[in-house]
Amino acid sequence: MAARFASLRTKPTLRLAFKGLIFALLVLFVYEYPGSILAAVVFVAAAVILYLKPRLNFFKFAASFVVLILAPFILPPLFVGPVVTAASLGALFVLVTGVKNLILLRRDKWYAIAHAVILAIPGAAILSAEPSFFAEVGVFILFFLLFREFYRVMSTLQGPRLALVSALQSFVALQLLGVLYLLPIGFGASTMLFALALTIFSDIFLHHISGHLSRRLILRDSTIFIFVVFVILASANWGLA
Repeated sequence: MAARFASLRTKPTLRLAFKGLIFALLVLFVYEYPGSILAAVVFVAAAVILYLKPRLNFFKFAASFVVLILAPFILPPLFVGPVVTAASLGALFVLVTGVKNLILLRRDKWYAIAHAVILAIPGAAILSAEPSFFAEVGVFILFFLLFREFYRVMSTLQGPRLALVSALQSFVALQLLGVLYLLPIGFGASTMLFALALTIFSDIFLHHISGHLSRRLILRDSTIFIFVVFVILASANWGLA
């Protein structure tokens, strides 16, 4: 047993997986005691400690981390149950900290995947409850911070142009949520459509600002979008209830 714990110090990937497990258990702890201030304080404090070791790139990925620690409070356990929901959040924590601490290979790819899923968390929170003005303002701020983080990491955008692009894309995301909320296709299908649409849009825009946008890429993304939308709508639980 002592040897196993010693290996956590020498093998970054094992240490990263262990952090993800701890984070998932902390999420389960919050779900087990809903509304408990003590549980919330313990969760946030422990999550911050996990994220801060080491402090490398602390601010660079702070927006993603903030959404992850807000997730147990703004997002109820999904239809797959609290255990799978906690495990999914733990996996996202692994991706974010793995990219932050320069542990994972092909970090741009893993960060793009994590960003797409993390974007769905505020969206799912809106789609799972009756929307309100204050909730929409809060979600808009989260979207803005996430998009600003994404384009800072993945592109050369800076200054006012970065802020403008982030604000416009956040506005589009909020309007898309309003449309999806009205569609009688169920919570899961709406959330998947939301994440898919933002992922495709971000991919096309990212290639545009980098000067690598091509007809082939547009055709590829459009084909993927149409096919996945068809699959989601075909399997959706249509109904007005």
